[in-house]
Amino acid sequence: MNKEVVIIKSILIDRPKQVKVFDIKIPRQAKNIIGIEMGMRWHLGALPRPPLFDSLDGFFKMYRNILFGELKLQSYNEAKIFYSQELSQDQNFIHSHFTAKKFNPTPFTHQAHLLEDPIFLNGDATIIQGIYKDQLELLTPYSYTVNVYVWLENK
Repeated sequence: MNKEVVIIKSILIDRPKQVKVFDIKIPRQAKNIIGIEMGMRWHLGALPRPPLFDSLDGFFKMYRNILFGELKLQSYNEAKIFYSQELSQDQNFIHSHFTAKKFNPTPFTHQAHLLEDPIFLNGDATIIQGIYKDQLELLTPYSYTVNVYVWLENK
């Protein structure tokens, strides 16, 4: 019987334009790497929020999403990057949700929905190397944690 397991790697970002290089150790009993997820938890600073609209004119404006950074993963057994993803905050999610103006916890209920990106990679690799580049442009000090979830299928 095959069993799914998740490995979580947390990366603390506390300086502008910070670049973090890290390794994720894959257990020997891993048969395949079947998916990758990425999430974020804000710690310090003023997190940019999408604007709330008082009139119908403002409701139809589109705003640029806030880009936090970019993650790339590479297996030591393969000479290529097998996963690349940008971490961003959707500034236009209120256009598709009618309760956005009156429902205060929308950033927590609608921004934190994680979905696994399906990936099929042989589990022979024992280490995955990753690099995360912060691209957030804020003038005030900030810090946040990026969580990388690696889904494995065990033998």
